[in-house]
Amino acid sequence: MVCSQSVADSQLADWLPVVCKALNTVGIHDHQEVDETPKEEYQPRVFVESEFTLTENKTFTELLSDTESKYYMSLQFVGFPERFEFTCTDVRGRSDEQGYVCTNTPAQDILMINPTTSRFTRATVGAWTFFHPSDLETGASLFVEHGTCASIETDSSTREESE
Repeated sequence: MVCSQSVADSQLADWLPVVCKALNTVGIHDHQEVDETPKEEYQPRVFVESEFTLTENKTFTELLSDTESKYYMSLQFVGFPERFEFTCTDVRGRSDEQGYVCTNTPAQDILMINPTTSRFTRATVGAWTFFHPSDLETGASLFVEHGTCASIETDSSTREESE
């Protein structure tokens, strides 16, 4: 367990926590008929861009990591109390930069993040992906979004400087 903690400290803690904002979110959505039966007809859709925070789940990393390449992050959408837990593994990008591929369980979301460039891509599939205040807008969807992340400490210090 000591090895897992040192891996988490040296690789995740230096860039987390971050706040991530989507720059573009697109996908397809299958609306339901009034009688609640699916149309089975997916249509292109522009989704509302999300904003979420990523933090290291040190407890999971300490207790669950059986290898040096598994990490655990928590994702929380801004304005929502729920947290989603992701299991992440190391990957190397085309420019030999270190990044992470993260999934949750059951595998409904995939998050790919490059802490060097602060860029992310997130994809979600299923009926749970579409939030809408009206029950008439429910249904299944598939979407992909990409965006950028910034250190939460950096954001707060920038705000203080501008005030």
